[in-house]
Amino acid sequence: MDEGGTDSGRGVVVAGYAGSESECDRVATRWAEIVGPICEFHGLDFFRRNPDGTMKGVYKLQSVSFVESVVTDLIDLLSSSNLEPIGLALDAEAFKDLSEDERRWLTSTVVPGKTWPMQGAPNNPYFACFLYCLNQSNDYTSQGKKIYITFDRHEDYESKGRMLYNDLIAKGDKWGDRLGETLLYSSRYEAVLLQAADLLAYITRVSVTKENIRSKIARYALEKLAYGRDYMRVLDQKGLDSFLKKCPFRRTFWNGEGYEIGDFLEQLRAQGIKVVAVKGDNDVYLSHHIKRHRVKPLYELPDPKPNNGKG
Repeated sequence: MDEGGTDSGRGVVVAGYAGSESECDRVATRWAEIVGPICEFHGLDFFRRNPDGTMKGVYKLQSVSFVESVVTDLIDLLSSSNLEPIGLALDAEAFKDLSEDERRWLTSTVVPGKTWPMQGAPNNPYFACFLYCLNQSNDYTSQGKKIYITFDRHEDYESKGRMLYNDLIAKGDKWGDRLGETLLYSSRYEAVLLQAADLLAYITRVSVTKENIRSKIARYALEKLAYGRDYMRVLDQKGLDSFLKKCPFRRTFWNGEGYEIGDFLEQLRAQGIKVVAVKGDNDVYLSHHIKRHRVKPLYELPDPKPNNGKG
């Protein structure tokens, strides 16, 4: 897994590949052979060109046609392999427009409770993508097997990432019962498939930011590696609205198709009014268990039954 757009810009993404041990080894060996003439693949250096269209960064001494031919071969290698692409690209601006509770819900592994104000990472959309990829990796893995995940090094995120990873393992079941005990952080030189993750992360971010969409290689990579894949997602404003359907802190009215009725209780919560209910599955509200003698009634609804059973 690799990340993209975490420091600035509109799009934030985490993406990578999952597969059997033998297939990962095979693709990694072949990747090293193909990429050898250009040393490594690095998305920023490859997709961003000089004003005159020539290569820059680690490829500055290479011709455009040669480097692009190598990268096309790398894309074909991944496309024809049995590796499964997994990733989420998130519109960071749409994320920041959400309420703090919504952002905590997207970046946390625990249910709301007394410690809720300390949970999640509401100021960092990266962890929403991070958790999505871990959950999807767990879902992808066959029952009875374990998946061991390697992330590209990022010192600012490793500590929080390990904490969230351990929380998912503790939750087990669909959240983390197939995650291996160890979460690794490595370099793209030692774990060359991180270069493949970098390629996937970069072109997936294009889906949100529209940067370099004119690049024929970016379009080719999106078509071969990202579009129509089971575990690849892009969340823009509309996507977030759909993804947050089960969020107990949803603050907005859903005015789109299928959400004509205002989400009244969530609107009250957004205004700071205490609402003793949470939204459960299938958009059904569940009230907290409150003992009647602890509540002071303000008004009782009249008995709906007819008087004396007549009329």
